[in-house]
Amino acid sequence: MLLPLSLTIVGVALLAALALVGWPGVVGSAGVDFCEANRPGPIAQPINTWSNAAFLAVGLAIGYRSWRDVAAAKAPGWGNWLVTTVRYPASYAAAVVGIGLASGAMHASTTAWAAELDLLSMHLWGAWCIAFATTRLFRAGDPTFLRVFAAVTTVLLARIALGHPLGVKGSTLFGAMIVTAIGVEVVGRLRNYRRYRIETGYLAWAVGMFLVAYATNLVGKNGGRYCDPYSVWQAHAVWHVLCAGSAGFVYLYGRSERSRTPAAAGDPSDGGSCV
Repeated sequence: MLLPLSLTIVGVALLAALALVGWPGVVGSAGVDFCEANRPGPIAQPINTWSNAAFLAVGLAIGYRSWRDVAAAKAPGWGNWLVTTVRYPASYAAAVVGIGLASGAMHASTTAWAAELDLLSMHLWGAWCIAFATTRLFRAGDPTFLRVFAAVTTVLLARIALGHPLGVKGSTLFGAMIVTAIGVEVVGRLRNYRRYRIETGYLAWAVGMFLVAYATNLVGKNGGRYCDPYSVWQAHAVWHVLCAGSAGFVYLYGRSERSRTPAAAGDPSDGGSCV
């Protein structure tokens, strides 16, 4: 639990300090397409900013659940890295917390650098899922996860350094990453279905919540039928809360995987799951 908790404390403290001394960069240059009107003061879009606390809460809850799982020593019956280790659930929880911090920074400051950070945090979450799903597909170990995650992250950073070549939007890239992770997961399920069982109901909740979030955000954005810039009800804030819940259900989906036969100690096939 220490990793997501430390990231939350340090991240919130840093953002609070920046808000008090003044956001670096040009305020109002980004993040203005989400309906809520910019208010004067250190937090430009309060509803869209504070709703990101849902990501922090989900990330901390994952960290706490992981701590309890490892303390219960469930390894013999589960054979799942999201249950038997701290490194995978802790890094996933940190990725979820990172989305909340980056999105909060973007809506609070409406600066270009924060908008870039917001997209990067989403992409890193997607990179985690692709790397973990690939590791599960081949029932491999840490080196495979690290190589895939490093490769995807390198591409993401190169995209930023090169000024977003090919004109691919960050949201489009994020969607492509999710589709890729789902594709790898499906192949992995087909390849290894005799070796483990998993609760697909959690996945249905994750997908369902995301689709509702997407639809809500669509009708509530600038120009949308239900956009009211000065309302305390903001569709994009609902998007934040539902997406955080969806990320939580993705974790529960992965955590529910159990080996049909207990994995041997040190067996690299002792894996987990993500979409």
